[in-house]
Amino acid sequence: DYLARVSGLPFRFWLRLTSSLADIGSLLLVWGILSASGIRARSTALLLIALSPVSIMVSGFHGNTDPVMMLFVLASVYLVESGRPPWLAGAAFGLAVSVKIVALLFAPVFLLYLTGVRRRAWFTFAAGMIAILAGLPYLAQDPVLILRSTFGYASNSGTWGLSQIAYNFLPESAYAACRAIGKALAVGLVLWASWWMNRRPWKPALFWQCGAVAFLFLFLAPGFGVQYLAWLVPWGAGLSDSRILPY
Repeated sequence: DYLARVSGLPFRFWLRLTSSLADIGSLLLVWGILSASGIRARSTALLLIALSPVSIMVSGFHGNTDPVMMLFVLASVYLVESGRPPWLAGAAFGLAVSVKIVALLFAPVFLLYLTGVRRRAWFTFAAGMIAILAGLPYLAQDPVLILRSTFGYASNSGTWGLSQIAYNFLPESAYAACRAIGKALAVGLVLWASWWMNRRPWKPALFWQCGAVAFLFLFLAPGFGVQYLAWLVPWGAGLSDSRILPY
């Protein structure tokens, strides 16, 4: 708002500019994560991310903040994989949560990937404190309203994936059941997948785990918004690594 007032350029310009800059930052972070994690990826994969129509349309036209959320999620992944202090990774994750609550989708894989109670505690403490501080003063004014609005949000159903199949081809009762249990089912399977990926001594890279969770959740989610596709863009960089196939 300040930039809009002093520059004369409308707020919608600055909203889209920050998301576009976040896409550039995400591309650089993906490159850093691939190097830190030892994931072999072709340069063409990074080029495809840079030219992704999803990023161009969501950041440059749609005007939503999902790319900013993903920037901070990737920053947290990078900080973990490069051996930085867990509280620093937690702070980046807290910023992601402060942009959109759906970033909590990745919390189980972070906590299970980190080793030791102390590291997990520092990550959780830093993430929680940053998210709370970033939510002020609104959390202090009406915390019940904020929590109800964020956790109670429901996107349009019947326009995507399994809910669309149920809406178009199954009886009304099946579609109603899909709407009723779809979110809980998606979250439950994400929790199970997070545990499954980390139950073995040799864990997949955190980058892979976050990508798997993002694809799984969006595949199962009963609702859809076009901006959600921004959650999937970064993880495609490593699909050329054949070592992902066993997982």
